[in-house]
Amino acid sequence: MSRRPPAPPPALPGFRPLQHLGSGGFADVYLYEQDLPRRRVAVKVLVETVVDDDLRGRFVSEANAMAQLSAHPSIVTIYQAGVAPDGRLYLVMEYCSRPNLAVRLRREPIPVSEALQIGVRLASAVETAHQAGILHRDIKPANVLVTDYGWPALTDFGIAAQVDTGDQAAGLSVLWAAPELFDAEPRSDRRTDVYALAASVYALLAGRSPFEVPGDNSAAAVVSRIERAPVPSTGRMDSVPQLEQLLARAMHKRSEARPRSALELAQGLQGIERQLGFAPTSIDVRDSLVAEASGAEAEETRVRGVVTIDEDPSSSRPVVPGTTGWSGGSAPVAPVTPAPPRSPLGLVLGLVAAVAVIGVVVGVLVFGPERAPESGPSASVAAPTEVLPPAAPTPPEDVDCRLDGEELVCDWTPVQDEGARYRWGFQERPAETTTLEEPGFTAAVPEGVSPCVSVETLLSGRTSAPVVRCAS
Repeated sequence: MSRRPPAPPPALPGFRPLQHLGSGGFADVYLYEQDLPRRRVAVKVLVETVVDDDLRGRFVSEANAMAQLSAHPSIVTIYQAGVAPDGRLYLVMEYCSRPNLAVRLRREPIPVSEALQIGVRLASAVETAHQAGILHRDIKPANVLVTDYGWPALTDFGIAAQVDTGDQAAGLSVLWAAPELFDAEPRSDRRTDVYALAASVYALLAGRSPFEVPGDNSAAAVVSRIERAPVPSTGRMDSVPQLEQLLARAMHKRSEARPRSALELAQGLQGIERQLGFAPTSIDVRDSLVAEASGAEAEETRVRGVVTIDEDPSSSRPVVPGTTGWSGGSAPVAPVTPAPPRSPLGLVLGLVAAVAVIGVVVGVLVFGPERAPESGPSASVAAPTEVLPPAAPTPPEDVDCRLDGEELVCDWTPVQDEGARYRWGFQERPAETTTLEEPGFTAAVPEGVSPCVSVETLLSGRTSAPVVRCAS
């Protein structure tokens, strides 16, 4: 079946069409320039010839859902919605110029540190949507845009539903769908989104969806693997077993065995960041979500690193130095019991101790060569010491690849670090890699695979940034 050609962009007052960006089954997306304020925006326009009452309703639901959530840093911002002069519905949204995650993961391996960071940020966005009563129901790398500042931005809430009425709608993306969506009476809930979110993080690591394999990837074959096959390994040797286990749990066949929320998945990914020596990515949720997470049900998953967004900025309070910005939400506070009266001897000893402390302080101020900092944590709280992870190995240099008949020949300059090894694999088969003791290799190019490879340096259990080369 041939693809539908895009419809002409509508004439919108205050906007000038620049180019066509892409098309889906029911909508076209165009790049426009807005007159005031001057900026480039993406405009999603429903195709008039396929619009019915149900589709119009879904489009309006998408506009309302994104309007509720678009203040979140990892959700695409919507500026306005309306009806064009020719009768077509449209959404004006933030323009994200970088390729979406589906395009990127097919082009190059994504470092584990970045995959974890993206996972935490997207989980924050999904948790925010869930707490607003909205299920996304179509989370996948193609629906994650990337802003000009490198932040992932979740979009396409076109089949979003209310949390308490999670009946399945049209538009199911089979490669990212949870098993319960293929039941005779499919129903989605928060953990259905958690499954798709974990599948998307898996794809960032493996370069493909979890149940996509070489060979038969028809809908029937993929559904059979989703329902029956265990979650395969990502094949990333620079990962850790705990990450594989967390993703497998989040994609469990039984929804009740998955993390209870996107917030819990985000916290699990944070823990792996710490284990690998990466700075933990902040979890961006509203303060009311943190208060809810402080209940007994969340005790086992509570971690630091949750950034709260005050719903009423006018009521924000300064944070006292030496304390965290989180008050602990609604956790119970023990009653304060008045101290018993002190004896005269106790008062005398207290005065003596106070004089001694004052003497020490004066001595430090007058004679001490080191002075306390003028700002920062209070003296009674030790300032945290940031432990930097070991530097990544040097990537292979001067990588050159060429075709010699039906074989691919690649070589590069040896890395000077003692004990360095190398790993390479075809870009289109990221799960199939080969480790080398010496630089360079000759290999047959599999049928139907492009001669593009990724080469990394391995040293002391760490991996360099990949170098991607294609033979001409």
